[in-house]
Amino acid sequence: MLLKLLKYDIKSTAAKMLTAFAVFAFICIVIPPIIKLFQEDAAMTYLIFTVPVGAIALSIVTFIFIFQRYNSGLYGNEGSLMFTLPVKGRYLLISKFITAFMWTILGCVLGFASICTIVYVSLSFDEIRKGINFLDLLDVWNISTLLLIITLIIVTTVQFIIQVYFSITISKLPIWRKFGVLVGILTYLAVDYIDSILEMCLSPVHVGKFKVEGLAALRAVTGGFIWRVQLIPILISLVLSVGMFIATTVLIEKRTSFK
Repeated sequence: MLLKLLKYDIKSTAAKMLTAFAVFAFICIVIPPIIKLFQEDAAMTYLIFTVPVGAIALSIVTFIFIFQRYNSGLYGNEGSLMFTLPVKGRYLLISKFITAFMWTILGCVLGFASICTIVYVSLSFDEIRKGINFLDLLDVWNISTLLLIITLIIVTTVQFIIQVYFSITISKLPIWRKFGVLVGILTYLAVDYIDSILEMCLSPVHVGKFKVEGLAALRAVTGGFIWRVQLIPILISLVLSVGMFIATTVLIEKRTSFK
């Protein structure tokens, strides 16, 4: 049943999301290198305007998609049909989550590609090579750092989606009556506040005193130290995400008010 739900969610959202991604890719990734062939300054000017605007627009579209699909899919007319299916609420939530996660990660990949386009248009190959060599010299850009970046992206995306779903679900409780939207917004902000407080209290405040003398010492600082600083925030995000997922599942199966 989960696979059928997932197939339905992906199929019902693919046209809109792929269209938005295709437009972004064409405007922010494909066109700039073509312009660079004729005029480098014009390509850079074009990128300065289009990439920030395009990234903001794509983020808004993705957020609206996550909000609308969950809200209408569970609490609108479509939700009335969904709750008649012989399926548990957790499967409905997992299906919505996987679909939203997939599109969000794809949007992140396109965003990274647009950044690479900026680097390609604004810098020469020699400058890019020198920058890469400098990062290698500091041992900043390695497998450990790459894994950390990927982990942070995944964990942040998971928490964001679950937090949106949890806030919407809280807002649909019958006790709020006409104040559901306000309660949903306050719930989202409250989770952010709790997250920041936990990170501030549990993360290492005193990271130690480092006497950097030469590249060897600097490489020692930028190695596993980055992981040690980020590990606790990652664990906090995971714990909050699991907690919100369980709470959302319970509320869905209790069938919060849907139209």
